[in-house]
Amino acid sequence: MSETTSPEMISFLQETISACQKAKQQLRLEGRKDESNFEQIRINVCEIWRAVDAAGSRQLEQTPEQYQHFLKERLDQLQHTWTNALNLARDHGDPEQSLIEQIKLSQLGEIRAVWQRDWKESK
Repeated sequence: MSETTSPEMISFLQETISACQKAKQQLRLEGRKDESNFEQIRINVCEIWRAVDAAGSRQLEQTPEQYQHFLKERLDQLQHTWTNALNLARDHGDPEQSLIEQIKLSQLGEIRAVWQRDWKESK
């Protein structure tokens, strides 16, 4: 993660990934492959956010406000994309894909909440 990333976000992502990895392993041991795959989706969303943050931080000439604006745009873009995918899955009667998109949106919502709290505290 970048030096511009808050310690709270770093901790949140590390703890979430760790908890999801443990849950994923336990679910696999119990033969619950689908649920294990859902934990992997949560991990993937956290990893996507790490990549977004890294991309934002590489633009070194940004002010903190520009950096935060970049992150907000990416949060909104991901939410829009995954909401559209959820609606499409529902329209096609695909409950598995609908659940996957719901999991992605839920995890993104948790990331957004941490980001918003951090941004408000840094002002």
